[in-house]
Amino acid sequence: MLYYLSIITLILTASAVYHNYYINKNTLFLGGYLFSLSLYTLVHYIVFESDSILASAILYKHFSPIFYLPGAMIYLYIRGILNNKQSFSKKDLLHFIPFIIGTINILPYFFTPFSLKLELAEDIYAMSNFSKLYDQYLFYPFYLSAFIRSGLLISYVGACFYQLWKHKIHFSESLYSGKHNLYRWLIFITTSAFVMAICLIAISFIFYTQKDVVRTEVNTHFFVILAGASFVFIPLGMIFFPTWVYGEKAVVSTAQPKPIPTLNKVDIDLKKEELDKLARQIIACFEIQKPYLHKDFSLDQLSELLDIPKYQIYNALNSSLCKKFTQLRATYRVEHAKRLLSAVNLENISLEEIWTKSGFSSKSNFFTTFKEETGVTPTEYTEQIKTSFKKQ
Repeated sequence: MLYYLSIITLILTASAVYHNYYINKNTLFLGGYLFSLSLYTLVHYIVFESDSILASAILYKHFSPIFYLPGAMIYLYIRGILNNKQSFSKKDLLHFIPFIIGTINILPYFFTPFSLKLELAEDIYAMSNFSKLYDQYLFYPFYLSAFIRSGLLISYVGACFYQLWKHKIHFSESLYSGKHNLYRWLIFITTSAFVMAICLIAISFIFYTQKDVVRTEVNTHFFVILAGASFVFIPLGMIFFPTWVYGEKAVVSTAQPKPIPTLNKVDIDLKKEELDKLARQIIACFEIQKPYLHKDFSLDQLSELLDIPKYQIYNALNSSLCKKFTQLRATYRVEHAKRLLSAVNLENISLEEIWTKSGFSSKSNFFTTFKEETGVTPTEYTEQIKTSFKKQ
């Protein structure tokens, strides 16, 4: 059963990432979590249930560094969905340090002759001997990695529950109610990870502290059965509730949010003064750092720059400035272009340099936005400046 569930989950995971990555890049983290978990169960099946010594020699230990990743993957997924962020910062690379250390730790085993790995697989089948080759690791014995992986997973799960509790009140009605409730999906996937983490810790204690454990009896232990049950519900959830993974209500679109006309419809608990304070922080960022001068500057980048969720930025702009992000960005770009047009001699500089330095992506975008903001084209504006200068 574990074998088929692992294969099914791997296929569903690949399909989810393929179909949904460009809509919501956080699906990549969900895919990483499900892939590592599926691979773990597949290795578990090969080692404890199958009779293939060759398969055990190939799979046993070689993929163990990947099993450091489930906690980081589910945390990055939950955080990204809740904060409406689809970017990956250099700081997030810190979450992969355990994986790197685990990989370095097991390097000697990678270079162990395959004949010795076959012998280890035979010993495991014969007498559940998990202690052989423990001395072929750089930092710590292999059995400790099982406890470290379980501890990491449960720590990250705790961080996920904290994020869910913290952001519960920030979900809109469309995401917090109905048949395909996204919040329930996040609770479900986090809870299943919690059960899995508890079971892995218990299993590690049982199989690395008791020397008389028989390989064929491993899957009859309560915690192994419970871990398998928690894993079973993940592919079932993906099959019977595909909108949790694929559908509109299961993803956060990369498009700009639709305008919310009044503060009463904003589903957050920030007070008016807090929104005003946040709006001043946004304006200060525009004034001092001038990020709008980059043609690719987006709401996602502003959110990352300020380390503030996009929905809070949007609500602050809507409530305090009565503007959308795109309008504010256009205003600042046009004002910068006006300063350049007023200060330079167009005989020595082209209009292309003006719009490029002002953050516009093309001439048409520059002319259209400039006229919407000022009522005249850049050329007409320049002529007005020249006329005004001659009169003086």
